Amino acid sequence: MKAIDAEYYYSLDEEELYRLLVPDGQSQLYSKGGAIEFGKTLYLRNVERVRQIVCPLYLKNKSRAQNAIALVALIAGALIDAAIFKKIPACAFAALLVKAGLEEFCEYATRE
Repeated sequence: MKAIDAEYYYSLDEEELYRLLVPDGQSQLYSKGGAIEFGKTLYLRNVERVRQIVCPLYLKNKSRAQNAIALVALIAGALIDAAIFKKIPACAFAALLVKAGLEEFCEYATRE
């Protein structure tokens, strides 16, 4: 994952990131608002599997991550290897996680 890609995705607003979660072949089936809602559905549908991948990595590396862009690149790199992310853009998902707050996202996982 290149830092320039991570920086680009992190610069997008949340609605655009949700829209980008819709796989390419399906995006033309939705209006912009419909694509955003479907992207939110995809996010929620996959969040627990993502938590299992992301949180151990984040907790191990959070002190070394220099900034949000570095976190997006780190998380996206881990997600790219997951089967689910063959169709869903890992960098968009990673940017959403970082914007939402990885500390809180992963704290929830440790309470379970």
